[in-house]
Amino acid sequence: MPTILDTDIGTAYDDHLALTYILSRPDRFDLKLTVCSTTNTTARAQIVAKILSSFKRFDVPTSIGRAPQDAYAIFEYERTGDYSLEKVQNDGGIVFFDGQHVH
Repeated sequence: MPTILDTDIGTAYDDHLALTYILSRPDRFDLKLTVCSTTNTTARAQIVAKILSSFKRFDVPTSIGRAPQDAYAIFEYERTGDYSLEKVQNDGGIVFFDGQHVH
Protein backbone atom coordinates (compact mmCIF):
# COMPACT_ATOMS: atom_id res chain seq x y z
CA MET A 1 0.00 0.00 0.00
CA PRO A 2 1.52 3.40 -0.94
CA THR A 3 2.19 5.22 2.35
CA ILE A 4 3.17 8.73 3.47
CA LEU A 5 4.10 9.19 7.13
CA ASP A 6 3.47 12.64 8.64
CA THR A 7 5.30 12.55 11.94
CA ASP A 8 6.28 14.53 15.01
CA ILE A 9 8.76 11.81 15.95
CA GLY A 10 11.00 12.31 18.95
CA THR A 11 8.79 13.30 21.85
CA ALA A 12 7.06 9.95 22.37
CA TYR A 13 7.73 6.46 21.07
CA ASP A 14 4.52 6.08 19.04
CA ASP A 15 5.88 7.56 15.81
CA HIS A 16 9.22 5.81 16.18
CA LEU A 17 7.36 2.53 16.50
CA ALA A 18 5.08 3.36 13.56
CA LEU A 19 8.01 4.16 11.26
CA THR A 20 9.90 1.05 12.32
CA TYR A 21 6.81 -1.09 11.73
CA ILE A 22 6.18 0.40 8.28
CA LEU A 23 9.81 -0.18 7.29
CA SER A 24 9.80 -3.73 8.63
CA ARG A 25 6.75 -4.65 6.53
CA PRO A 26 7.61 -3.91 2.89
CA ASP A 27 5.10 -6.61 1.95
CA ARG A 28 2.31 -4.35 3.28
CA PHE A 29 3.63 -0.79 3.03
CA ASP A 30 5.34 1.06 0.19
CA LEU A 31 6.73 4.09 2.03
CA LYS A 32 6.85 6.98 -0.45
CA LEU A 33 7.61 9.98 1.80
CA THR A 34 8.12 11.05 5.39
CA VAL A 35 7.06 14.54 6.49
CA CYS A 36 8.40 15.96 9.76
CA SER A 37 6.11 18.48 11.42
CA THR A 38 5.45 20.25 14.72
CA THR A 39 8.34 22.26 16.21
CA ASN A 40 12.04 21.61 15.73
CA THR A 41 11.40 19.83 12.47
CA THR A 42 15.08 19.67 11.50
CA ALA A 43 15.90 17.56 14.57
CA ARG A 44 12.88 15.37 13.87
CA ALA A 45 14.08 14.88 10.29
CA GLN A 46 17.47 13.75 11.59
CA ILE A 47 15.76 11.12 13.74
CA VAL A 48 13.76 9.89 10.74
CA ALA A 49 16.89 9.89 8.58
CA LYS A 50 18.79 7.81 11.12
CA ILE A 51 16.00 5.21 11.21
CA LEU A 52 15.72 5.15 7.40
CA SER A 53 19.48 4.63 7.14
CA SER A 54 19.26 1.69 9.56
CA PHE A 55 16.92 0.04 7.08
CA LYS A 56 19.06 1.14 4.08
CA ARG A 57 16.03 3.04 2.75
CA PHE A 58 17.77 6.00 1.15
CA ASP A 59 15.08 5.97 -1.54
CA VAL A 60 12.46 7.40 0.86
CA PRO A 61 12.49 11.23 0.84
CA THR A 62 12.26 13.14 4.10
CA SER A 63 10.48 16.50 4.00
CA ILE A 64 11.15 19.08 6.70
CA GLY A 65 8.10 21.15 7.61
CA ARG A 66 8.02 24.76 8.73
CA ALA A 67 9.47 25.88 12.09
CA PRO A 68 12.79 24.08 11.57
CA GLN A 69 14.64 25.93 14.36
CA ASP A 70 13.04 25.76 17.76
CA ALA A 71 14.34 25.35 21.29
CA TYR A 72 11.77 22.62 22.00
CA ALA A 73 13.66 19.64 23.45
CA ILE A 74 13.31 16.30 21.72
CA PHE A 75 14.66 13.49 23.88
CA GLU A 76 15.25 11.04 21.01
CA TYR A 77 17.46 13.55 19.18
CA GLU A 78 20.57 12.57 21.16
CA ARG A 79 20.39 9.11 19.55
CA THR A 80 21.07 10.56 16.10
CA GLY A 81 24.66 11.20 17.15
CA ASP A 82 26.53 12.86 14.35
CA TYR A 83 24.19 11.58 11.62
CA SER A 84 23.40 14.85 9.87
CA LEU A 85 21.00 15.56 7.03
CA GLU A 86 24.04 16.24 4.85
CA LYS A 87 25.24 12.69 5.55
CA VAL A 88 21.83 11.39 4.51
CA GLN A 89 22.22 13.18 1.19
CA ASN A 90 25.80 11.90 0.80
CA ASP A 91 24.51 8.37 1.41
CA GLY A 92 22.03 8.84 -1.43
CA GLY A 93 19.03 9.94 0.63
CA ILE A 94 16.66 12.72 -0.34
CA VAL A 95 15.80 15.65 1.94
CA PHE A 96 13.21 18.31 1.06
CA PHE A 97 13.63 21.53 3.03
CA ASP A 98 10.40 23.53 3.66
CA GLY A 99 8.45 21.17 1.42
CA GLN A 100 10.47 22.05 -1.67
CA HIS A 101 9.77 19.90 -4.71
CA VAL A 102 7.14 17.81 -2.93
CA HIS A 103 4.09 17.32 -5.14
